[in-house]
Amino acid sequence: MRLHSFLRGTSRLGVLSLVILGLPTAQAGSATWALNPISNQWQTAENWTPPTVPHNVSDTATFGPSNTTNVAIGVPGPGFLESETFLDKIVFAPGAPSYTITVTPDGEWGVFFSIEGGGVINDSGVEQNIVVGASPNSSRSGELLVTNQATISDDVIITNQGAVGAEGDGAGGGSTSLGIGLLDSPRAGNATFVNEGGTVDGAFGGATVLASNATAERATFISNPGTVSGAGGGETIFYTSASGNMGSSTFICNAATVPGAEAGAATIEAGGDGGGVAAGAAFIAKGAALVGAEGGQVLIEGGRGQATFVAAGGTAQGAAGGVIDLFNYIVGGALYSDQTFLIAQAGMNGGLGGTILVENADAQEMSRFQVFGNGLLDLRSLLPKVTLIGSLEGTGLVNLGGHGLILGNNNIDTTFSGLMEGRGLVEKVGTGTLTLSGANTYAGGTTLSAGGLKVSNTTGSATGAGAMKVNMGTLSGRGTIAGTVTVGAGSGPGAFLAPSGGSHKPAILTIQSALTFKSDGTYTYKLNTKRAKADQIIANGVAIESGAQFVVGALADQRLRYGTVFTVINNTAAMPIAGTFANLPGDATVTVGNNTFQADYQGGDGNDLTLIVVP
Repeated sequence: MRLHSFLRGTSRLGVLSLVILGLPTAQAGSATWALNPISNQWQTAENWTPPTVPHNVSDTATFGPSNTTNVAIGVPGPGFLESETFLDKIVFAPGAPSYTITVTPDGEWGVFFSIEGGGVINDSGVEQNIVVGASPNSSRSGELLVTNQATISDDVIITNQGAVGAEGDGAGGGSTSLGIGLLDSPRAGNATFVNEGGTVDGAFGGATVLASNATAERATFISNPGTVSGAGGGETIFYTSASGNMGSSTFICNAATVPGAEAGAATIEAGGDGGGVAAGAAFIAKGAALVGAEGGQVLIEGGRGQATFVAAGGTAQGAAGGVIDLFNYIVGGALYSDQTFLIAQAGMNGGLGGTILVENADAQEMSRFQVFGNGLLDLRSLLPKVTLIGSLEGTGLVNLGGHGLILGNNNIDTTFSGLMEGRGLVEKVGTGTLTLSGANTYAGGTTLSAGGLKVSNTTGSATGAGAMKVNMGTLSGRGTIAGTVTVGAGSGPGAFLAPSGGSHKPAILTIQSALTFKSDGTYTYKLNTKRAKADQIIANGVAIESGAQFVVGALADQRLRYGTVFTVINNTAAMPIAGTFANLPGDATVTVGNNTFQADYQGGDGNDLTLIVVP
């Protein structure tokens, strides 16, 4: 996992209260920034009206009209190892110009700016900025702390600068923490948080951390890449307890612009019972526009609710796409709903597709996975061997990497026309129907355990090279299956093979290997008497075990000409069909509407199952 600037600095938060006990303090109280201050320094009392410095937890700092709008919070002066400013709230009054308040780290122990209760209130009608600066040397970078029930207002941009050095604590960029105590529940409102990347080799980016019971609400979090090779990217870390909330916020992770630099990132840590709840949150990992540059990164280690995760494709020839990494879920963490989408988009202009990387078995058991073009769902790093997802759809790529993919758990009908490859296996569960219309090459076999599986490919094999087992549910379609097909488990609740299942048009299903009906297997056969066309199975060898059933249904009810022959099973093997259906023995007749048919297991070229219209 990436090492981020904030994580390097968290150990010092616990000693914050100890640090300030012995420090000199200036007179404190609520005040308004002067129209004509003598400098831009927050700690200078003469810059305020009345002449006092707001820096206690009950103080309000108000900003109205002023001729100095770039305000710096640094150490008060000689003898101060650090600066700490605590406030109840900042108020930008109506008519105030656009300000930039910068936390300027120039002390040995850094500069801390803590907003304790009322938050940041912007009534000015214009954009307001708070910049958390990076250290110019080996000391700590600035930190903004938003605690208790503080809320950030609209049109407020908070920027955490990336580190400008690579030595000591100075290698960490500026950081903003929403929530540090167990009872803190700050709210990000509709603010914008920008985490800049490091600016030299070995420097870390800025960071925004949502912890405790923080709520992201509708805020936008932007993480930018390192600016040079070896520099770390900015990051947003969501690490709340179970009551934390991602809301409908937006997390944007920008790709690197130079090779060797880290891209911007966002991490949902497994805090509390699966982390915070999402209510339409969006996570976007941007694709790169340069070969060798890293795409944006989103790391998912928890969370609940409804969200959209997008791995965008690269935008230039050979450029990398973004990555959504399903990493290390805690037990009970995979609680996203069937309205959660994980999307790997195709690259543009020859770029590589985005990647959804699954590393943990508790992936997204209800979520919808969508891969398009050269977008990739990658299971090659999966531990242990099998993972369960809600559903799969799209035109892209799936690399099973020798692992098992169980899909369909959200009971939604989907179509996948892309390519599944690798040595792994696929199992379809849930009540929905999965349609496979591409030529897949995975080798581990396919199992239908519930719902429907429809094959509609025109080339190759829809189910790869391995065996197809229908333990329960309905296998249908007019495509081709390369491996053996077994319908039924022998003692299961029932399995069906219905070439035209879900359609009014009879279909021909081609099986290039042997077909076996177990005792609990059923062939559901559809016949159109108006057009004299019917379902057909082509198989290279057929075995029908005792107890297997044949069910025939007619479309229309037109009387057919006597002697009309329908091939029910076209057996391409040299051997005859082994066994008969329990309810359709050889030479038996079956009446459907106005027509009576006689079964012949030696029909066609001598070893096919046919139905002949008889008087």
